[in-house]
Amino acid sequence: MNTAIARENWQEQIVDGKFPLLERVGSSERGEVFRTRLSGPGGQSAAVKLISADVQNAEDMISRWRLAATLTHPHLLRIFHVGRCSLNNARLLYVVSEWADEDLSQVLPIRPLSSGEAGEMLKPAIDALSYLHARGLVHGRIKPSNIMAIDNLLKLSSDSIHRIGESEVQAVAPGPYDAPEVTRGATSPAADVWSLGIVLVEALSQRKPAWESAGQSEPSLPGPLPSPFRHIARECLRRNPNDRCTLDRVKAAFEPGPAQPETWRDTRPDARPLTPKPSGINLKFVVPVAAVLALGTVFVWKVATRQPQPPASPAATETREPSSSTVPPAATRSSESTVAPQGASTPADVAERFIPDIPLSARETVTGKVRVVVQVAVNPAGEVSNTTLLSPGPSRYFANKAIDASRRWKFRPALVNGQPVAGNWALKFLFGRAGTEVFPTPVR
Repeated sequence: MNTAIARENWQEQIVDGKFPLLERVGSSERGEVFRTRLSGPGGQSAAVKLISADVQNAEDMISRWRLAATLTHPHLLRIFHVGRCSLNNARLLYVVSEWADEDLSQVLPIRPLSSGEAGEMLKPAIDALSYLHARGLVHGRIKPSNIMAIDNLLKLSSDSIHRIGESEVQAVAPGPYDAPEVTRGATSPAADVWSLGIVLVEALSQRKPAWESAGQSEPSLPGPLPSPFRHIARECLRRNPNDRCTLDRVKAAFEPGPAQPETWRDTRPDARPLTPKPSGINLKFVVPVAAVLALGTVFVWKVATRQPQPPASPAATETREPSSSTVPPAATRSSESTVAPQGASTPADVAERFIPDIPLSARETVTGKVRVVVQVAVNPAGEVSNTTLLSPGPSRYFANKAIDASRRWKFRPALVNGQPVAGNWALKFLFGRAGTEVFPTPVR
């Protein structure tokens, strides 16, 4: 697929006469993904994935997507439409699915998950995979970018689902999340378990396990990983698929209650069986993203106790506000200032904020929230010296507004031996019809 053509010429065209390509949001060797809008009241946002219709076994791909569209599970992304189209004389296949607010791959560059968050992430993922496996299906592509957040629900992508034993329709090289046997064309529930193990390790450590595809040794885990996740990861990442643990055993590790009669298969001298362990956190969902990393939200999945900031006034211009007038509640505020460089005597904090003014005409185009994450480098004087767009969201307009506002923030740097030091912060902007919220979080 010629991605240059996609970037330059496909945007603003209409797929199959029904789905306008509003914004290009991603690409891979498998295809291009755009934001689109469904017809009907409210114009619900959706994602449309385009791949070349010239791939071998294109009909098999269409059949798989149609099969996935029949599945109903709260933790699987819904598929709305499947078909063929032509853009600029390019023959394409397309699949239209739910629009995800965020995904796990946007979180991990900022910080790892806590133990409680990792457990809360695993539960819905395991439920969805168990649902598939019980129906003779596999996901085939478990990785952070395919673990998504929609409102307060975690969902797995659905466009890769296929029957156990079927090979890939598109010939692509195995990726870093694929099990060793995938190179031989084998797809099975055990391969999904391996991929989930890789994701779990990366989620907790921001590093993937080290292993050699041509070797025979088991993967080496970065350490330390908290209990019981190190045991879980080892059992998920057995090189022999017949030796890997089941999803039921992984799930049992987080469910309080009587110990299960089955024990983990681990022959190491220091091995101990896993026991159920509740997460002990009050989350509707998991994983705080970028600017809400310490707020207990999930990607932007919200904690029951979180309270929003007052929305920006539509009539106001982009104004400077002291941090005391715009900070989140006390619990949130304290989390902003608890991360400091090693040896720091005083943690970093926000001094001044800029909330971008968004005209009413632009806000009325928003359905739900538009989320943009910007990382800022802060010099010892507390000024922003550089900005990096971590998550652009679906609109260049809002991304540019977030970047412009981020450059005007001021900070109180952490003190080490009485001297201010440079640092980094992630600013998460939530643009909505009622106004704009910004959540800052220091980045280690």
